[in-house]
Amino acid sequence: MSYGQIFDGLIEPGSPPPLGLGRAEGNALQRLANLDLDRSFYGFQVADRAMAECCLSAIHLLFNNLNASHRISQGVDTDTGSFWHGIIHRREGDFDNAKYWFRRTGNHAVLETLGDEVTALVQKDSEYGNVVTLTPGGTWDPFAFVDLCARLVDSGLAQEELAIQLQMMEWRILFDFSFRNALDPIK
Repeated sequence: MSYGQIFDGLIEPGSPPPLGLGRAEGNALQRLANLDLDRSFYGFQVADRAMAECCLSAIHLLFNNLNASHRISQGVDTDTGSFWHGIIHRREGDFDNAKYWFRRTGNHAVLETLGDEVTALVQKDSEYGNVVTLTPGGTWDPFAFVDLCARLVDSGLAQEELAIQLQMMEWRILFDFSFRNALDPIK
């Protein structure tokens, strides 16, 4: 699916963000400086402004601009806004606060999709079998992932790379959900 010229230009294949803070590089900050709803959703009809703001928060998060991402998601009082907010706090290393925000997401619509994707990854590569605890009953457990990230952030262990891949998978699925529902919210 195309997310439009602006988002497609920003969501480029490359190195995914780290589990921790990362650094917002000058070039990235320049690209994000003029990011707004009108420009980002040019050519699309935004039906749900809160979901559109979640997309902006997500892009800032992708580029390690956690302050801007936090400021945006904090103002989105929805389960999806809380999900993005939880990811930000997890990246900041504020793990208890991340869990607080994940509790506010409830049984979010993406948890099953994330569970399916993680299960498929685990079945494809037995080396990742120890992450099954992230998908009890086939559903993504954001609390277990917070605990895993807390153990692995900046550890240099091989499992840290897997956690980074899972985090990027989580980002992509939640971004896609946010974008689609910004245009056509689920009733």
